[in-house]
Amino acid sequence: MSSKHLPPNASALTEHCSNIGLQSHAQLASSIYSFACSLWSHHTDMFLLKIQSGELHTALSALEHTLLSLKVLRKLTVNGFVEPHQNMEVMGFLGAVFERLRQFLECCGHVGEAHACREKLEKIIILYTKVFLDFLETHPHSFIPLIQRSLEFSVSFVFTELGDGLVFERFIVQCMNLIKMIIKNDAYRPAKNIEDSKMESLEAHRIKSSFFTHSALTEICKILVSKYFLLTQEELTMWEEDPESFAVEETGGDSWKYSLRPCTEVLFLDLFHNYSQTLTPVLLDMLHTLQGLSNVDDPVQMLMKDSVYNAVGLAAYELFDSVDF
Repeated sequence: MSSKHLPPNASALTEHCSNIGLQSHAQLASSIYSFACSLWSHHTDMFLLKIQSGELHTALSALEHTLLSLKVLRKLTVNGFVEPHQNMEVMGFLGAVFERLRQFLECCGHVGEAHACREKLEKIIILYTKVFLDFLETHPHSFIPLIQRSLEFSVSFVFTELGDGLVFERFIVQCMNLIKMIIKNDAYRPAKNIEDSKMESLEAHRIKSSFFTHSALTEICKILVSKYFLLTQEELTMWEEDPESFAVEETGGDSWKYSLRPCTEVLFLDLFHNYSQTLTPVLLDMLHTLQGLSNVDDPVQMLMKDSVYNAVGLAAYELFDSVDF
């Protein structure tokens, strides 16, 4: 064999073999992706049809198959392609997930918490969100075409009336984490010198800027503070019975990834850090509105005060020049 056909050194050989491996893996993933998508779509349609007609046993079976096919698609979508945005089937599947998520959320709302399908429905809904979160983490540039729709979907279900009666805590956490990851992703930040920025980064930044308008940020901030920051009865009881454990529960480790309160606070911090010029007047207005109110017999008023003061405390660094602490 001629030496000119051999890789010149071990490093090149490793890279050469790695490229072959990636190509083979991508070819294998591509060859079964269409079949996996058709199975997932078929079983999903079957479940929705049977649950509407009241055929519970058949619906549960279809739901099991939907879950299994979705697990396969999650792995293939995230790990099966080097540049997944160039594969029409992959992007088609991801686009279809938004509609399937909506259908399953509506189904959750209809069946109620005691229904036999409820647990698996929630499991599949969370798995759908994991598809997006994993894909964003692994392929941030390929995720750019999905940024706008992801933000619209997450914000509409978590911060508007659209989600009333449909969403559940774990889903809210996942949506907030998705918003947070989009806001903080370094791949979506232009370079300090705009001329040095990648086209993908500029496009992602443009999409984020067009979505996070003054009105959108104001509404998200107000709902975070006035709805999600409010202490629940369970939290109040825990605070009274064991304040030390309550404090540890609030701030422990990676709890923001899985628990609602830490998740809302981390999202609030990221929003405030990135959009402080817009959100500082909003939070100050909420603070000034409550400062004159002091009816200790009004629990709603007291809880709202606690929420606003908590928000001010979290944003203290950004508010240093605006609030006399």
